[in-house]
Amino acid sequence: MSALLTQIVALILPATFYKYLNGNNTDYDLQGDAYLITNNTYRISRGVAIISLIGYCIYIYYQTVSHDGLLHEIFEADDHKDKDRHEELAAPKLTLTEVIVALLIALACVSLIAIFLVEQIPYMVEERGVSDAFVGLILIPLVEKIAGKL
Repeated sequence: MSALLTQIVALILPATFYKYLNGNNTDYDLQGDAYLITNNTYRISRGVAIISLIGYCIYIYYQTVSHDGLLHEIFEADDHKDKDRHEELAAPKLTLTEVIVALLIALACVSLIAIFLVEQIPYMVEERGVSDAFVGLILIPLVEKIAGKL
């Protein structure tokens, strides 16, 4: 949970920086520096993205090295207990063509749903009054998580 919270804060940081400086430019005499604010926001965003990717790679490396044999004994014991393993191995399997067709159909369905969802964002923002940040940071990841559980 703490890794998720860290990533949320890291992703909100550049948007907060931009919103604060862009909204308060009369206090700091930044009227002519809109380009500078945008450029610095991009730099912060890219830096946060690079740091997040490096942290994720370190996390994946740690998980693969430290948890290598964690479930190995359990899987081996389960294989030895399996009495009808020869029947499972002899069961008919999908051919490569059937697998590719099934993956293409699933990919097409997911792509269409994503397109329909993205096309509704302007309607939600303009006509329903939902903020763009709420849709992008809360609603779309929530829908993605729910769809992943189905």
